[in-house]
Amino acid sequence: MTGKYSNQDFLKIYTDTLEELRSNGRIFSEQNPDIAPYLDFSFRKSNDPETERLIESFAYMKAQVDYKSFLAKSDYAINFIEHIFPELVSPTPGLTILKILPSMSFFKKEISQFKIEKDTVFSTSNSDEEECLFSSTEDTYISCCEIKNFRYADINSSTENIYGYKKAFIFEIESSIPITDFQNTKLSIFIDAEFQSVISIFDSLLSSQLPILIFRDEETSPIRIPRDSLQPIYQHNGHYDLCEENLLHPLFDFINYYQKYFFFKIDIKRPINILKKIKFIIPIDEEVSIPFRLGGVFFKLNCIPVINVFEKKLVPIKCNDQKKEYLMRVDNDQQNHIEVLRVKKLVTYNSTTGKAIEIPNYHKKKNIINKETEHFYWATKRSFNNTTRENGCLYLKLLRQNSSYSFDLEMPDYIFPTGICTNTNLVEGIKPNSQFNCIAYDLPIDKSFSLIWPKYFRKPLDLYENMEVIKLLYKVNQDILTRNAFKNYDFKKIIEILSSGQNPIKILFQQLLNQSTGFEVEETLSQQIWKNQSYYVPGILYKLQFSKVTGFPLGTHFLISFLNSYFDFIRDFNFYIIFKAEKI
Repeated sequence: MTGKYSNQDFLKIYTDTLEELRSNGRIFSEQNPDIAPYLDFSFRKSNDPETERLIESFAYMKAQVDYKSFLAKSDYAINFIEHIFPELVSPTPGLTILKILPSMSFFKKEISQFKIEKDTVFSTSNSDEEECLFSSTEDTYISCCEIKNFRYADINSSTENIYGYKKAFIFEIESSIPITDFQNTKLSIFIDAEFQSVISIFDSLLSSQLPILIFRDEETSPIRIPRDSLQPIYQHNGHYDLCEENLLHPLFDFINYYQKYFFFKIDIKRPINILKKIKFIIPIDEEVSIPFRLGGVFFKLNCIPVINVFEKKLVPIKCNDQKKEYLMRVDNDQQNHIEVLRVKKLVTYNSTTGKAIEIPNYHKKKNIINKETEHFYWATKRSFNNTTRENGCLYLKLLRQNSSYSFDLEMPDYIFPTGICTNTNLVEGIKPNSQFNCIAYDLPIDKSFSLIWPKYFRKPLDLYENMEVIKLLYKVNQDILTRNAFKNYDFKKIIEILSSGQNPIKILFQQLLNQSTGFEVEETLSQQIWKNQSYYVPGILYKLQFSKVTGFPLGTHFLISFLNSYFDFIRDFNFYIIFKAEKI
């Protein structure tokens, strides 16, 4: 990282201090003209260079004290935030969507798909021929099927039979082999289009309750399945195992990696066999308008989201002998193009037996079962306290806890850390349609290429905001599963904090909240089934209200669907929150 933030912060404190000294000098001079007749420098500089030197020197010394105080406060806040929400003080790695072309010779009778597991590594090169590594964000199934045709039909402008409906999306799927259990084929459909078009399509798909029609091969009689068979695909697990208990992490993931959420599926809950193709007609409501050109919209199968994070061996550099801290650097990264997001594992070796010993993370010590490392831990922090290229880098410290629960800093002679890393802004040189190679050579993949341009962002958190961020994070985490979850101001502020750059999801949320005429909160009861037992669970229904004149703004159903999935994911069994949009 550069020292930009640190230099700007100190310069602001210095100039403010100098201005304050001159202003206060004028006031003191006016109040005490006998003893300080020449102290008024508010509109002019002193003719005496020695006096100017004294004023500037004093301003510099006071600014140093204030700046160090600011850094100490900031350092504490940043490391507290890093433990509960590391993404806020770390870079935001780039994400892209890969189109996978499988080896069709792999598929045969009763084998119509294979799985690419989460964290499978793909490699590519940017425009400067520098290697970048990506990892899959979730388990994804690749099948022998492809979407061969997608179109929009309107009864007023199309002659195609859509079986009594006014408007519909139609797409045809072809398979390279006959499939006897098509209902078990896991198809995730990616909408490849510009942002506004994708959101408009999702609104159209999610706002209707009309059933979906399915046609097998050359059959003309449709199979009808309920509308709720079509569901967006949400993966709320995120990319950081340190965020398992962070209720806001799924929201951060949705805002910054929104292309992951451009997938949907159709669950068929009845046996279906096909010889070669299957057609879907998805009706949409008559009042829905399609405000975009369909020529740039594609429905695609066999796509997988990948993020620019990967595992690397780290080199510990002792940077402070008194504090006994290590600066984390990536092995064989001479040009410092790779940045460490977090330390994943730390290993040392017993000097007598040569046995490898994994040292546990201090914040996960409750899970320790190895007696050899029972009182020996490591912890990391991210520091912004200097103006060199180490500003914002990750540091590791070893801790030893004795029986009196005081900490003595001790460390073995050699440690071997492994980290989760990113290529930072190098990924912005990876253009759409760039070739990717899968590191797992046993997977039957002929070719894979990118569909979108990955974007990288620096840490979204402003150093001046961090104490306010802690207060807001605490408040929102306390209120998020209560009737106060959706307070307008707090929710807008948290969206602002979680987003990086000019984020379209942030803008979508802001438009939704600004155009809403208000919220109506109702207490409700819902019947829940758990272990074959029926329970009535209390909950809150949030009704986002909009004027009948203006209607729903773009993205309403897309965001409402996510919020319902998100709150269902973080909910307690004894309480739930659901959202609904209505016109008044």
